[in-house]
Amino acid sequence: MDSSDRLLRGEIDTYNSSFLEIVNAVSEKLNSNNLQVVRYTLPVQILMLPEKVSLESLESLKLTLNKKEIKQSGVILGELARIALVRSGESPNDLTKIKNLVVEMITSILLNLGGTRQLEGGYSQRLQDFANLVVDHLQPYREIKDNQILKQSQEYSLKQIFLEVNQLIQSLDPGDAIQQLLGTLPEHALEIALSRVNNVSPLLERWCHSVDNISNSLLNKNEEQVAISIAHSMSELLNIMAFLLSNESLTVIIESTQQWITGFFTNASGGTPVNINITRLLGVLKKAASLNRPLVNIDQDVTQRLLELGVKLDEISQEVKLPLLTTLNPETETDEMFTGRLLIENGKISPGLAIIVKTSQEHGIHVFVYDRNGIEQWIRNQTTVPETRECFRGRVIPIS
Repeated sequence: MDSSDRLLRGEIDTYNSSFLEIVNAVSEKLNSNNLQVVRYTLPVQILMLPEKVSLESLESLKLTLNKKEIKQSGVILGELARIALVRSGESPNDLTKIKNLVVEMITSILLNLGGTRQLEGGYSQRLQDFANLVVDHLQPYREIKDNQILKQSQEYSLKQIFLEVNQLIQSLDPGDAIQQLLGTLPEHALEIALSRVNNVSPLLERWCHSVDNISNSLLNKNEEQVAISIAHSMSELLNIMAFLLSNESLTVIIESTQQWITGFFTNASGGTPVNINITRLLGVLKKAASLNRPLVNIDQDVTQRLLELGVKLDEISQEVKLPLLTTLNPETETDEMFTGRLLIENGKISPGLAIIVKTSQEHGIHVFVYDRNGIEQWIRNQTTVPETRECFRGRVIPIS
């Protein structure tokens, strides 16, 4: 019986088949079955992930295998294994466990297809070689390890905790910080966040910048001023959670945000239980909720809020509105880079501002706000976007 007959009969022996035959067999399985069915054949650690995560990975795997992009297919499996390790409290840099999970995923799919793998026990050398190739192409994952202040946060002041959170976030690359925040969302919010990641990522990135700005302003503030500043930062987290859970009550949003913060502290403490003053945390969140209303109906609320600020929306598309509001950040004092004036003053947008919109697959839409005259002169002289130094290819859009 030749290899094509074996594939048609659903029989693949990973010891004696060529690697191309194994790839074709996995591809055939993904193409000929409902991915929901395939998901239930995966190892239990993968099955315990939110359904959205594993299904999106299987869809990406199917597309890359159809194109015979073997290396990229391996990276997809490796990242899925890594997510499973993080969610189960294990090290995402444990290469042995990543390799084992990658091989388990392949063989689980093949076993469901009707193939065989156990001859002497263990796995064929070619699958082990593939797993080695996978980990060679994975980017190192920067872990947050055993932060004592966050582990014993009830023993520290709000100011100390907030400064520690900022130091931790700023120590990570922006993409890693966003992944840490996404990964510690409560389960019921995580699935929604992953389905709207292009909207959520800019919100989280903006929050990271806001935390840094607020931290720098805390040094000379008294206890009451510190509490107000931190409450403003927490209100941004509440808004993000309200965006994800738009049909839930404020009570649920506050409780979910408390779970999110607790999960982040736990992750920062090496996955061990943390001593956190829940009463104090809920008090801060309730104070934050009183500062501004959460974004419940995202489209209507964002448009209305921008109009209240006096933003000109004539040339602003719907998908740009939320990133724009996030950048303007009306709850905190944000300066314009060329003139140093506030973007929002006395509840209204400063005159003469304009934006540049940058879109990427990884981070979605990001909006930069500038003094219009300042950015137009910069582009004439430099032909780049100031923050990224990338070649300017868009347009300057006036907003006030």
